[in-house]
Amino acid sequence: MIRAKYYCILFVLILQWCNSSATCPQIVTRKDWDGLRPVHVSYLPRPVALVIIQHTVTSTCNTDEKCAEIVRNIQSYHMENLNYWDIGPSFLIKSNRSIGTN
Repeated sequence: MIRAKYYCILFVLILQWCNSSATCPQIVTRKDWDGLRPVHVSYLPRPVALVIIQHTVTSTCNTDEKCAEIVRNIQSYHMENLNYWDIGPSFLIKSNRSIGTN
């Protein structure tokens, strides 16, 4: 429970920094990281009642190419092994910048 609170506070601080900074991290789109098309799309009603923040254990990346490779591997694992329609998370934060999955 304490760890979840820590991640929520960290996420809020990142959002506040992003909103107040002229150097907000660039969002990389699915097209940019060469992601697969989803099998199916089902949108959640808004506003969402719950946001889940989790840690994805992957190697670090220092280049756009390496980060994109890691995201493609996560997507492949989710779709091929877990039978998800698409990559699980809506956003991933990597070493060099934020990666958008939508």
